[in-house]
Amino acid sequence: MKATLGHPPTVYVREDHLSDGVNEWIAGLFSPENLDETVAILVGAQDEEDPADAAERTFRQRIAAADATMTRLQRALEAGWDPEALTSQYNAAVAEKKAALAGLEALEPAERLGSADILAMVKELGAMKAVLDQADRGDLADLYGALGLEVSYNHETRVADVSISPTPRVVSMRVRGGT
Repeated sequence: MKATLGHPPTVYVREDHLSDGVNEWIAGLFSPENLDETVAILVGAQDEEDPADAAERTFRQRIAAADATMTRLQRALEAGWDPEALTSQYNAAVAEKKAALAGLEALEPAERLGSADILAMVKELGAMKAVLDQADRGDLADLYGALGLEVSYNHETRVADVSISPTPRVVSMRVRGGT
């Protein structure tokens, strides 16, 4: 199988060659000269709508629809419709309303962190490079995922372009090395 555009189908890069440079760069984002901008970006990453808000709207729409159905069916009863013919529809509307109310009750809004909260967490962690170097692989994977970290490796130049996108704004760097 021939590689597309001269790129081999698989490239293996030693993790430590990338993670050391990536961790150093991330630690640099939390250095005193970059900390204010980094905190502002992290706070801004929370500006997107809380998924709980969208779910709340949906639950409220379901409740309103169930209420409208129950009202319509009550009017039909008052107009002389057969109660047995409407019972299952009314019970279904009541069940839908109860389910939506339970869903609404169970919603928990996302925790929003302010600048002071993030700064306190950074201060508590201490030297970010040391923290990242000592972190286990699972924790680093979670961090990289939360940062939206992506790596594109050029096998000819042996350069990895690394970007993070915690917001629509993308921050990029290059890391040399790899085998």
